[in-house]
Amino acid sequence: REVPDSKCLKNSILLVEDNKINQLIAVEVLSKSGYQVKTAANGKEAIELLKEQSFDLVLMDIQMPVMDGEEATHLIRSELELTELPIIALTASVLPAQVEQYLKEGFDAFLGKPYDNQGLLDKVAEYLNA
Repeated sequence: REVPDSKCLKNSILLVEDNKINQLIAVEVLSKSGYQVKTAANGKEAIELLKEQSFDLVLMDIQMPVMDGEEATHLIRSELELTELPIIALTASVLPAQVEQYLKEGFDAFLGKPYDNQGLLDKVAEYLNA
């Protein structure tokens, strides 16, 4: 088993995902790679967590009940003023016009669903190990 590099251990990720199975898989994959992961089931929970704690990266599902990823990202950027925090959209909607819209709304990148575990790790590493 590969030992995660020590630089990786301090990286904290907020995973905002309403699907419990997707949540469990992502948490396991990220944790095994040395990341510290907290979860929120919707955008409202994510906002509350971000008010209490700082994270190095947010993985944000787009379609969720209570508050979707687009509204949550808007609030993170405007009200919480977390303009430097990388936010990666997790979405099945990956048409070029949709992706362009996410980037305009304040997301830094996107990962199309369903994604594979290595794709997830690569995208996270792109922003955390830069």
